[in-house]
Amino acid sequence: MTAHTSSFESSDFLQNPEEFRKFLAMIGPDVITQSFRQPVLLLWMALPPAKRDMETLKATAREQYERVLSSFESGAELLELCKPPPGDEKEADDEKQV
Repeated sequence: MTAHTSSFESSDFLQNPEEFRKFLAMIGPDVITQSFRQPVLLLWMALPPAKRDMETLKATAREQYERVLSSFESGAELLELCKPPPGDEKEADDEKQV
């Protein structure tokens, strides 16, 4: 059994923002939630048995999360692609009013 990996590099998304937006729409919120759950489970399993409690898990997960967020500061350009294009914001507002 082989794991599927994305063929996109961050630079690919920067060159083709529309493809990145399609990718985000395709994966949806459930995939994102699962992507958070898996590392938390791995953190739990990596803790020494004597330290396996919710407070230690939360503290360790927060520490890891902060480390990841700080690494994204250098990739802020990619994060900008997560925003909808200027025309899409108006369309979204129009749909809310219907």
